[in-house]
Amino acid sequence: MCKVKSVPLYQCELKATPN
Repeated sequence: MCKVKSVPLYQCELKATPN
């Protein structure tokens, strides 16, 4: 999810990965 510190928030929203 976007709360994962592995990836930045902006990238999480762009890719919208179910990680």
